[in-house]
Amino acid sequence: VAPCPVLIVRKPAGDPYRQVLAAVDFSPVTASVIAHALILAGGAKVQTLHVLGSEVEQRLRRAKSDQVDVTGWLARLRSEAEGIDVKYHVLDAADEDALLSLGAGRFDRAVCTMALMDMPCLDPLMRSLTKLLKPQGCFVFSVIHPCFQAPAVQRFLEMSDEPSGRHEMRKGVRIWKYLRPEARKTEGIIGQPQPQYYFHRPLQTILNAGFRAGFVVDALEEPGFAPDTIEPEGLRWMDFSEIPPVMVVRMTIKAAG
Repeated sequence: VAPCPVLIVRKPAGDPYRQVLAAVDFSPVTASVIAHALILAGGAKVQTLHVLGSEVEQRLRRAKSDQVDVTGWLARLRSEAEGIDVKYHVLDAADEDALLSLGAGRFDRAVCTMALMDMPCLDPLMRSLTKLLKPQGCFVFSVIHPCFQAPAVQRFLEMSDEPSGRHEMRKGVRIWKYLRPEARKTEGIIGQPQPQYYFHRPLQTILNAGFRAGFVVDALEEPGFAPDTIEPEGLRWMDFSEIPPVMVVRMTIKAAG
């Protein structure tokens, strides 16, 4: 797992980037994402797209604590970003007209980090992106891996007595339901004030939304977490280094003809 944002490219850029579109959620990592975008893009114009309320923001709102001022919290984060040439647009990712107000054919790249599984529908966003991006522009997104974090998944750790006379620990994932798309409530962070909706989709449903809009897949990564050598083994994802909990996909606009 990379310790910083990663841009996946098919080939070296022939010319400097002119414009960059990045998804943000006003969480602490947003500043790092923008800073890396500015370094990577050089003199390009960087615009950010806030498509959903962040997990932190939603937790604060659900908690309904009188001691937490969500509006003030967001205002403070925005003020901390002042001094950087960044424009924030709060838009509905299911509203194509709102998304297209950003300007057709203006962007070279679009990035969406761990948000598609929080959206009830993907087609409006995919259709809009093929218009917002320049010809052969690309869309990079990461999601919870639908094969290994489906609605009916159980992580297990068990010990068996082997014929060698030794005891062996085994851990893995059991799954008994995957193909049917469904919405369910779950915890993004164990112990959060209220469960949140998660929209499970099998791989074919996620990718077909892009294919219908005119994208093709030209890169896919399934990163695993590095094993934790300090804490004892358990059922955290870092304890399953051979099973990827997330998936990163690059989709490029299909060339005409």
